[in-house]
Amino acid sequence: MAAEQSKTITMPHALTVLQLDTDFPRIAGDVGARKTYLGDIEILRIKAATVAKVVTNKPQDIDIAPFEAALHSASGELIVTSCGFLSYWQNHLAARTQKPFISSSLIALDTLAPRYSPEELLILTFDAHNLGDAHLGAHQKYASSILGLPQDCHLRRVISENHAHLDIERAQNENRAR
Repeated sequence: MAAEQSKTITMPHALTVLQLDTDFPRIAGDVGARKTYLGDIEILRIKAATVAKVVTNKPQDIDIAPFEAALHSASGELIVTSCGFLSYWQNHLAARTQKPFISSSLIALDTLAPRYSPEELLILTFDAHNLGDAHLGAHQKYASSILGLPQDCHLRRVISENHAHLDIERAQNENRAR
């Protein structure tokens, strides 16, 4: 009798996160933090897609090819990004996969704008200076609703300088004070 070979069945992940090429700590609640989810997720790190290259007011200049390539290897049933500054590329990337794709919560503005004025919404972001008209698309009147991290705050430095340590209590206190 021939020996049976065990077969490993690989189940698809429920979620794939296309993550920037970063090492800063991601805490529960962050889309790229495994502790945010009850189940296992797939994280595909996009080489050379640094914060400095993606957080820009000229999103058309982002090298999107590595993100396109990652879409083809994603095993998740849903694909998201770890950086909302990729909202400019929502339709482009969504058209390159048959799976649902979400670049940013900014795409919810299509649903929210008919119900809420700019005074009734707040868009929280890493960098308010670089999140602008190109990211907002048809919802440019919401530019006045954008609030970013102050230049000198701990959390912003950790992310922008890709520090390996985050003082969570300090970051919470700085942001609570705002």
